[in-house]
Amino acid sequence: MNGIDIPSDLTLLTAIKWASGQLEGGLNSNPRLDSEIILAQVVGLNRINLYINFDQPLTSSEIQSFSDLIKRRILGEPVQYLNGFTEFYGRSFKISPDVLIPRPETEILIDHVKAFLVKKVNNSPEKPAIQVDLFNPGPLQTENPVTIVDIGTGSGIIALTLFSELSNLRCYATDVSAAALLIAQENAIALDIYDRITFMQGPFMGPLESILENDCDLIISNPPYIVRSEISQLPIEIREFEPLVALDGGEDGLECYTEMIEVAPRFLKTGGMLAFEIGADQAEDIISLLNKNSLYINIEVIKDYNHLNRVVSAIFSG
Repeated sequence: MNGIDIPSDLTLLTAIKWASGQLEGGLNSNPRLDSEIILAQVVGLNRINLYINFDQPLTSSEIQSFSDLIKRRILGEPVQYLNGFTEFYGRSFKISPDVLIPRPETEILIDHVKAFLVKKVNNSPEKPAIQVDLFNPGPLQTENPVTIVDIGTGSGIIALTLFSELSNLRCYATDVSAAALLIAQENAIALDIYDRITFMQGPFMGPLESILENDCDLIISNPPYIVRSEISQLPIEIREFEPLVALDGGEDGLECYTEMIEVAPRFLKTGGMLAFEIGADQAEDIISLLNKNSLYINIEVIKDYNHLNRVVSAIFSG
């Protein structure tokens, strides 16, 4: 795999056909789609325009770049890392191998907590605070914003999406990885909300000790939940390229949930929500952990697009 033969004269269409042939039958379930996405990034066009301009020749440097990226894709590197971005909830987010690749299933978590947050926002005082930047006001801020914490924020998709979707939020995002926080901060800058999100490095709620105790309306997380012994069985795209710290859920896959369920009551307001993305077979175990604590009520399990359990939430009874 040190080299693959690539024609020296390619148009956009013949480049797609060549790359699709190279990727066919390997690790790639959508060789043509992967080829289109990678080529579009190399030549600076969207996928539709690849076909509108199908006879446009590639330059020698574009051919070399395209060939190098196709080689990496053959070896299993995810397209999202090759391009450096992905789409989530209608927005583009920068990613790198320092952060987990966002999955569509996480949008279910966003949808679920949005309904809860809308009620909280609607019950907050309506008197607006002073708006500093009249040309770029962003979401309306009121005197008592609803406070959310995104634990293990990674690329920031949860906190940044919720803040972008709703007004009157105060957002905190924590992660143990300094490299991941840099990506999240770059995404916040791109969305023009950097100065309204607080990023802090450290495990779980640790960075927020004495800052937000009994002051959170929502604690949300898509934590590592893969059983440690099962990581070696994951597809190569995941086990070889995505960050282990974002995958390893400990010996039973429940390590992070156990910690957060135990710690969250110190930070949640009465009536606040704790919400997780979960592995498809973990709902019963997480419900058991919540029930053992005795401080959580209204436990809900939400299914994903494949009718698998994907989200668990509970309300803190105080």
